[in-house]
Amino acid sequence: MPSTYSITLLWDEQRDGYIAYCPEFPELEAFSSSPATAAAGIEAQILARLNEMHGRGAPPPAPRHCVPFSGQFRLRLPKSLHATLSREAEDEGLSLNGYIQYLLAARHAATIATQPNATHRIDDIQETVRLIQDRVDSLTFTQEEHPNFLWNNESAATISLQ
Repeated sequence: MPSTYSITLLWDEQRDGYIAYCPEFPELEAFSSSPATAAAGIEAQILARLNEMHGRGAPPPAPRHCVPFSGQFRLRLPKSLHATLSREAEDEGLSLNGYIQYLLAARHAATIATQPNATHRIDDIQETVRLIQDRVDSLTFTQEEHPNFLWNNESAATISLQ
């Protein structure tokens, strides 16, 4: 009988297959070239873990459920923190709401980077950045060789061919 726990499937390009994991049991993971087999593998591990916990008399974690979210919540802060965040937001040219979203997103990104399965994604991104850097470093030509090449140095982010 299937459990009522969440299963997440991700494609793992490095291993050329699917990784299945359960957020309620972050230590469990299954891998397969087929998404159905990966899902079945993690389901089997969940059931085995539940049986093991039942045998020890340990309570299982509560399953996650689909819940609609409004995207809003009310937050009360100490006055000193409210003042500090408001000043920082103003210094950054952001609304207080936008600044707090930025801070939460940065913290969330740092948390995700330390979770299981995130290491290979970070390695992929770093390798891609290295490849791009190598290609940019190898661009050594003159304006006469490529007269349609334009570098907009004001933004330092625009390269275009005309």
